[in-house]
Amino acid sequence: DAGLSKAGFPAGFYYGWDMTTDIVDYAFGIPVIEKGVFEGVDYQQVSGTNQAKTIFINDLYSNRKNAHQFLQRHLTSTGLGVVFPGLEIYMKGALSEFPDEQGATRLVYRYEEK
Repeated sequence: DAGLSKAGFPAGFYYGWDMTTDIVDYAFGIPVIEKGVFEGVDYQQVSGTNQAKTIFINDLYSNRKNAHQFLQRHLTSTGLGVVFPGLEIYMKGALSEFPDEQGATRLVYRYEEK
């Protein structure tokens, strides 16, 4: 136990996802209150006021590619540019109405006007 204070749900950071080849540039992180605690650990603050968000209810994180594609296509079809990293925030079990066999994932993409 390192004595760190968790500041939210675990998250996946999608720096890029080639939807044709399914090659993903991805990192996993857990938000913490403390900063600079471990030598060699990359601490990154993700911010941005223009965000598109949705909650994806799924069976243990299958078909999440479709949810990412939907959100990315929605942004680009409305003339907006996707700003990476995109985030997956893993909320499984956070809300009692989700059965055990389902997961709840919040997808967040920052965007910019082109």
